Amino acid sequence: MESNLPKISIVTPSYNQGQFLEKTILSVINQDYKNFEYIVIDGGSTDNSVELIKKYDSQIDYWVSEPDNGQSDAINKGFKRATGTIFYWINSDDYLLPNVLSKVANYNWKKEIGALVGIGHIINLNNEIIYTPNYYKPIDTQSLFQWTDGKDFMQPACFFSKSAWDVCGPLNEELYFCMDVDLWINISKKYKIDRINEDFAHACAHENAKTTAEENKMKLETYLMISYHGGFDTSKKGLFSFFENSQKRNITSKEVLQHFSLKKLIKLVLKKAFGSK
Repeated sequence: MESNLPKISIVTPSYNQGQFLEKTILSVINQDYKNFEYIVIDGGSTDNSVELIKKYDSQIDYWVSEPDNGQSDAINKGFKRATGTIFYWINSDDYLLPNVLSKVANYNWKKEIGALVGIGHIINLNNEIIYTPNYYKPIDTQSLFQWTDGKDFMQPACFFSKSAWDVCGPLNEELYFCMDVDLWINISKKYKIDRINEDFAHACAHENAKTTAEENKMKLETYLMISYHGGFDTSKKGLFSFFENSQKRNITSKEVLQHFSLKKLIKLVLKKAFGSK
């Protein structure tokens, strides 16, 4: 019976994603497994997002539409209200595949397991799969250090335990792109990350998706974050290549620092690397 299985808390952060939001909501509320709570944190959208949320109000456990400090802040805010034992977030342009929650709930979540990773695919606006990360295991800290070198997986393919969130979270709100990878690395240092060969989710690639529109800046932030965690040896090649080709990429150091809160991160990386104050 579902009452004997874990409750899953699902958070959707959203801001002006009305074009995709309804499909995201339906992918959650139409799951066959019903022992879950659904929380939607909207950042004060000015499009039709709030209308869509209200349309499904009876099937959403909590929602709010108010200004926030971005995606990580919205997700952290949502999990503060979560009461389940398994946590998950799905962005408002991503979609859960059918029957995923039942597979996750029925998994043998041993105490040492902090996260469960399935398979995610990137799709285009025609619902065609255009990218699937390589399936590999085990997922551990060293493999996550190679995130930009073929050891990635899709964020909406990852569920994690409340205990892992309590110990390793919340999301670092100073990171703009790779806050999910930062969390996975933190979890990998304290818990086991299990892998399951099942399709979990689709992530939609479109021109307004920040990982699509600003891929090069995402890579830079990821290299620095991995270096901060102790993975400088694996990320230095990418860092050096990035700065060597910065003119080709048409990215200046001033532009980088304007877009992200990277000054603090760079200082922390240098401090770890050289012991400077």
